[in-house]
Amino acid sequence: MSREIENNPGNWKAKLIYTKNSNSTFTEDFLIAFDGKNFSPFIKNDWTKVK
Repeated sequence: MSREIENNPGNWKAKLIYTKNSNSTFTEDFLIAFDGKNFSPFIKNDWTKVK
């Protein structure tokens, strides 16, 4: 996975988006646009608060 990012020609962008689903959960989305234009999902995590 990191090899694709490291060997990219250089015109790429990234977004990290956190979405609060409730008081105890949120979603983390990491999107990459390798062509510099169209973002596509790269990593997605669902987080839950534990007591």
